[in-house]
Amino acid sequence: MGVVAVAGGTGDVGRTITEQLAESGKHTVYILSRKLKEGDSPIPGTKLLVIDYSDADAIAATLDAKAVDTVISALGLAGGEGQLKLIAGAKKAPSTRRFIPSEYAAYTPPDAEENEFTTDVLRAVDALRGSGLQYTRFAIGIFMDYFGIPNIPSHLSPFVWVLTLLNAVLQYLVPELKLYQ
Repeated sequence: MGVVAVAGGTGDVGRTITEQLAESGKHTVYILSRKLKEGDSPIPGTKLLVIDYSDADAIAATLDAKAVDTVISALGLAGGEGQLKLIAGAKKAPSTRRFIPSEYAAYTPPDAEENEFTTDVLRAVDALRGSGLQYTRFAIGIFMDYFGIPNIPSHLSPFVWVLTLLNAVLQYLVPELKLYQ
């Protein structure tokens, strides 16, 4: 039985991860949150821990106080600076041995160059390589939930990418059309 902390555990992707971990009954599950009050969680079988993503020392103290051995980051848009501090805090926490970074927004091949979509992902990978933590990266592609919403249960927010594609094709074919951009 492990002790797992999920950063962003009440968000679109994080909530699904957190629910599945709690439902398995195999782990003690904490949700790391900067917004919600510490204590009982909106997800049964989990507890909330308030965290300041700008302070690696405070993160380390929080993780170690709860003997967290695995951190899963589900922070939006690949985590940014908050994820880098979370990695630094996990590295400093004696109890923490594993880290799963947030890469749920994009696939980043090993030879990717930095750009606006990959910069945060690549910075996190560099930080993990030098951290001494075990880590796993998940290249997931697009979530199939987007094709089933609202007809399937999902915590993901609806994403209307097909309509945008259709508008682009129509605008290309019939330039005089004034379509929603």
